[in-house]
Amino acid sequence: TWVDSYPYAAISAFALHPLYINVEQVAGGHNHPVIQSYAKQQAELNALPEIDYERVMKYKWEILKELYAEQKQDLHDDLGFFEFFDLNRHWLVPYAVFSYLRDKYNTPDFTQWKELSVFNEHEVLEFADPSTQYYDEIAIYYFVQYHLHLQLKDATAYAHKLGIIVKGDIPIGIYRNSCDAWVEPELYNMNMQAGAPPDDFAVKGQNWGFPTYNWERMAADGFSWWRKRFEQMSNYFDAFRIDHILGFFRIWSIPLHAVEGIMGYFVPALPVHISEFGQRGMWFDYQRLCKPYITDAVMRELLGDDAHWLYGFLNPMGNGHYALKPEFDTQRKVEAHFAMQEQNEMNERMKHALYDCISNVILFEVEGSQGQQFHFRISMQATSSFRHLDDDMKAKLDDLY
Repeated sequence: TWVDSYPYAAISAFALHPLYINVEQVAGGHNHPVIQSYAKQQAELNALPEIDYERVMKYKWEILKELYAEQKQDLHDDLGFFEFFDLNRHWLVPYAVFSYLRDKYNTPDFTQWKELSVFNEHEVLEFADPSTQYYDEIAIYYFVQYHLHLQLKDATAYAHKLGIIVKGDIPIGIYRNSCDAWVEPELYNMNMQAGAPPDDFAVKGQNWGFPTYNWERMAADGFSWWRKRFEQMSNYFDAFRIDHILGFFRIWSIPLHAVEGIMGYFVPALPVHISEFGQRGMWFDYQRLCKPYITDAVMRELLGDDAHWLYGFLNPMGNGHYALKPEFDTQRKVEAHFAMQEQNEMNERMKHALYDCISNVILFEVEGSQGQQFHFRISMQATSSFRHLDDDMKAKLDDLY
């Protein structure tokens, strides 16, 4: 049996998603007045041809709030709850506080919060103190996670009675605006995005958005985060499948300023040293090889007779060459600009044409190398920048590539 755990990685790699909770079981049966009061909504949702996840979550959360208010005093006498809390406090308390602040400020982007935007363990424990007036809004997450834990344990035990092994699916990445990133941002390369290089199904590559792992920092404490994650998963699963296991050894890394996966490169990978160009008889022209190659001809290739619409985003450099204006010189800046414009076909075409201009390079400079090391842009030979080079340069670059 395959248990897909992708959804609960969104907020925490340790917490279970409330979407999966059986509210009738929390209530003690379907005859409970709270459950009966939602019978009409339940029937409507179950009759839909597809699951309406947002409405399911809305009603389940309303029910859980009522059941928590009714049962919260009973938790004080529940030894099972105290055992669960004690064993899981290292992630449960930060997760509950994170969830409360996420809802309070209506965003999981903790950098936008007015308090605790930078995690501080002492302040978080003070924040979660039972004496605070908002404690119930935090403790309800303990309550929900406890019941999810009990229900998944029961489901696993039932499967075992039938001789069934339960396999859990572990996503390779974490959400950029998650509790994990909030608590230990140093474990991740927050300035990078994981994805996949181009293939026949995604010609511009894939950008999954989550930060890559800082393996050197993780190794410093014996990979404690991963050990705790596997230990948590072993409460429920007999075997794990780690999604994109190759990412432990080599992952497609995309700078934060990029939208498309085609702007990435493998990490780790051997870079090309600047000296290798001279050794192969090539004059190294940083502007030509590392900056977007934009000419009248390139723009006509991208937009045909509509190419003139792009001139407002460019500065002329002479001889029919152009550079992107500073306010449009990354794909994220272009994305932000067009998000504020009317959503129509022409604006969509211009946005993607500008993406193509930005990715029309031969080389990416390795950050921190002082212009000494470079990675080739993948599928370099397919760029118009490459096609517009002379044959000798193309042959030498192709050989080095």
